[in-house]
Amino acid sequence: GRTILVDPGHGGNGSTGTKGVDGRLEKQNTLPIALATAARLDSLGANIVITRDNDVDPGLKERPAISNRVDADAFVSIHCNDAVRSSAVNGSLVFYHMDSPLCLDLASRISDRLGNEVSTIKKLGVRSDKTIYKNDGFAVLRLSSSVGVLVEAGFMSNASDAAALANPATQQSIG
Repeated sequence: GRTILVDPGHGGNGSTGTKGVDGRLEKQNTLPIALATAARLDSLGANIVITRDNDVDPGLKERPAISNRVDADAFVSIHCNDAVRSSAVNGSLVFYHMDSPLCLDLASRISDRLGNEVSTIKKLGVRSDKTIYKNDGFAVLRLSSSVGVLVEAGFMSNASDAAALANPATQQSIG
């Protein structure tokens, strides 16, 4: 009965996200992962709202605005990471907003599930978004009034993670 907003990161021509070592764009991975996530949550009885179900970009401010309009209980933004300096860095990472205990709890639960359900991508754990943006965190989490996390499902800059992220079976497992 909870309302969960699922946000497949990026989309459209203007916001493709990172480009993997295999040439695949982040937006090509986030949408099938988000659709699998939405389907799983729906099967568990959640009310699902998704920010996009095709290749469009709702925009950085519109994503959390949708969450606020539907009074979502949770906001889950799905992305794929890029380690510009090292192709050896790999694994899933879940960011929570600033120092919020509720966001940390949700991030920890998602990270644990990823570690248990996805054998092809190692679990790196959770981090506050203030480790990236010290003063205000990620905009999609900051602008949403619900408990929120940003899931980095794996590193597209790592050949092993990139192959796993492009695999439909792994996309289903992540979801």
